[in-house]
Amino acid sequence: MIMAQQQVTCQMPNVTFSLVITIVMNLKSSLLKFLGVHIDNHLSFSNHVEQVVSKCSSRMFLLRQLKILGMNSDGLNTFYCSNIRSLLSYAAPAWCTLLGDTNLEKWEKVQRRATRIILSDYEYNERLKKLCIPSLANFLPESSQRHFSKIVSE
Repeated sequence: MIMAQQQVTCQMPNVTFSLVITIVMNLKSSLLKFLGVHIDNHLSFSNHVEQVVSKCSSRMFLLRQLKILGMNSDGLNTFYCSNIRSLLSYAAPAWCTLLGDTNLEKWEKVQRRATRIILSDYEYNERLKKLCIPSLANFLPESSQRHFSKIVSE
């Protein structure tokens, strides 16, 4: 039996709360896939990040092919947001505070590559502005904050 425990403190305007996440795995493996999220016994989510980056890379191939076939930047941006970014942000409120800088940088690289395919003539921050996409370092915590604010207000 493997037990992992992590305390997470979330701060929002006017509300601060702490969660203690406890996972008990009674498996021969130290990795559990629960609702599409890979959880290890240290709650590091490194394996989850690797799996998602791999999926995103295969979808990035499709993004390149659409660009080669002549799809405009609006269509490519829609494809990116619906097929790649959605993978990066899936279930983010559950794990984004536990992600760590190294894993977050891996995900930001995926977004850098995708936006470079869509708009290759600009720097990363300019591409984000033109495509109206926030960086993942800002987007993930903000979406988690919106999610938990809705829970608290209900």
